[in-house]
Amino acid sequence: MPRLCVIDLAGTPQGKGRGRAAVVNGRAHVFTPAKTRSYEAQLRYAGEQAMAGRPPSDAPIRLTMTVCLAVPQSWSKKKRAQALSGRVWPTVKPDADNSLKLTDALNGICFVDDKQIVIVSLMKVYSERPGLFIEVDTLEPASFLRETVQERGDRLAYEALKAGSAVNYVNQRSLDAIGSTMEISSTHRFPDSSATDRRCARCGKSEASMNQGAPCVVTLDVPR
Repeated sequence: MPRLCVIDLAGTPQGKGRGRAAVVNGRAHVFTPAKTRSYEAQLRYAGEQAMAGRPPSDAPIRLTMTVCLAVPQSWSKKKRAQALSGRVWPTVKPDADNSLKLTDALNGICFVDDKQIVIVSLMKVYSERPGLFIEVDTLEPASFLRETVQERGDRLAYEALKAGSAVNYVNQRSLDAIGSTMEISSTHRFPDSSATDRRCARCGKSEASMNQGAPCVVTLDVPR
């Protein structure tokens, strides 16, 4: 999944404002708010800088947008720390859908038309440095069906951590070079049963055959 460009637009993020309808010379027109036009112009310029003179891509696009918002100054030091550590989500404007509508500004710059975007993700976070961060990747045919090594490792690790497991897997460089496995270790999970030969639902080992206190270790393939 080749990286096309990364756009880093500093400043307070904005969403696309709702157009204002008006009748001019007997015809209805919808005018984009001046604030939105100004912000889209800044985004276009940032996109041009990121593309560094390259032509817009006509390939399928994966777009990842991170909206970084400033922590309200009125918040306490404790709540500010929680926000910056990701323990408090910014459930405030701009709305996610209005942020994504800003991709119109990148038409003819990063890609020919934003209809090429076939995979999109957006996250809003609190940050010491407010801004809009956009990663634009081109996709090979059906490449969205395959996870990269790092993506698969991160996803499996996240799922394991949610389940209260400890995770250990080799770094991305090693995985890229050789392909590998990852181990997820946690406590055994036995079915509620009076059977004499209970087996762990995770690793499949028999309760009677293992040493007391031995961890449950599951090895997962992490392909290249």
